[in-house]
Amino acid sequence: NISNVPHNSFWDTGDERELKMHRIHAYPAKFPAFITRKALTYAREKHLAVERIADVFCGCGTVAFEAQREDLEFWGCDINPVATLIARAKSHCYDLAWLHRYSAEIDENLKTASRRIGLSQEARERLRYWYPEDQMRSLACLKNTILAVIPEHSKYRDFFLCAFSNILKAASNWLTKSIKPQIDPTKLRAKVLPAFRAQLQLMIRAYEECSPQLQTETTISTSNFLSTTAEEIGAVDMIVTSPPYVTSYEYADLHQLSSLWLGFADDYRDLRNGSIGSTQHDFNFNREVKRLNQSGSE
Repeated sequence: NISNVPHNSFWDTGDERELKMHRIHAYPAKFPAFITRKALTYAREKHLAVERIADVFCGCGTVAFEAQREDLEFWGCDINPVATLIARAKSHCYDLAWLHRYSAEIDENLKTASRRIGLSQEARERLRYWYPEDQMRSLACLKNTILAVIPEHSKYRDFFLCAFSNILKAASNWLTKSIKPQIDPTKLRAKVLPAFRAQLQLMIRAYEECSPQLQTETTISTSNFLSTTAEEIGAVDMIVTSPPYVTSYEYADLHQLSSLWLGFADDYRDLRNGSIGSTQHDFNFNREVKRLNQSGSE
């Protein structure tokens, strides 16, 4: 009976201020950063050796970042490609000189960049619900510049696309701070380039604030944990995770602007598929529960 479990105040609050790196991108119901550090303290007090941590609902990478700060290996997955973009951006080790160099190159190349939107017709039609044409073209110009300046497989591209992603709602007609897709007809939209520059400054300051990051093995997969094999994950010593809030947040809907702009889907509704807690797709409980192990099914 859960009511018989004694309260332990050790887990209630953190002992230190949360780092700015955890706030580089808006994300609903973020996992408290201190939980990972407290879990590690608890394990060590029990004389358990922890070298590799997993988070099977890794979201925006809170546990991944904290594992890296502790020089621990990490494996995590999330079905939401916007979440894993943010998680990767947090988890890479960067050279500050290169962050400033790419920032300057993007500023310089914006003058001649293409304003072609370059998305599917379906994606463009949906985005025009949220943006007037001039704002669409400004965002397209910025995205095209980022993709032209930063090499395709460079870890720095994740950092700058994360910055791009986090200004998309401010630059749109999306009702500020709303957790539901809702138009604000009177909203004063953020100007694209000033918003992006401010976001980059925030992210670079957040990175500078961190203790020197260590180059540990960090794997972040955009995948459904239920479809992932044990061989893909490998052995782990501890799992620190927080399952999605059932029916509270429709992550595919909330992140539709980023998903469409970044080409993760032509129709954001496709990303509802497999999302735990979503009310927007059919789910055969009797079939799916048979895939769980004993602990999960109970």
